[in-house]
Amino acid sequence: MRIIPLTLLAGAALAVLAAAPANAAPGDLGNNMAGEACRLNGSDIVCAGKVTTGGIHRVAMGSALTGSDAARRSAVAGAIRGLPADGTAAGLRCDGGKSLDAGTYLFSCTSGAGDAPHIVLASVTPAGLMLADGLPGMIDVLSAAITANSG
Repeated sequence: MRIIPLTLLAGAALAVLAAAPANAAPGDLGNNMAGEACRLNGSDIVCAGKVTTGGIHRVAMGSALTGSDAARRSAVAGAIRGLPADGTAAGLRCDGGKSLDAGTYLFSCTSGAGDAPHIVLASVTPAGLMLADGLPGMIDVLSAAITANSG
């Protein structure tokens, strides 16, 4: 019977089409872990269509990012403390950070007057130090924001 092989072939083709990424509009960053679509709006990361939940920042660091891993993490931590006090990174208190690779660091933070969880993903790029801040469920979104802004 040819019906079964054709059905399997059609099912496989549909699976491939469903798995293929859709053409993303400029500024689209994918979904956070809650399934909300996130996008860039200037330097703000906006999820669920209206809520600013993070931001992207480019920091010129010069030679401060050379040297040992501990020295680079310390320089990045200083850059986080120097972020503008009027955005999503206002009042961040972060740990010492963890090296994910030679040029990428993850900082676990709290923000604001309380202890709301926050993270900062930092990446050394040819464009300078990129800092993306947001909620813990946004790690893929923050990575996409850095990629979109580091070129």
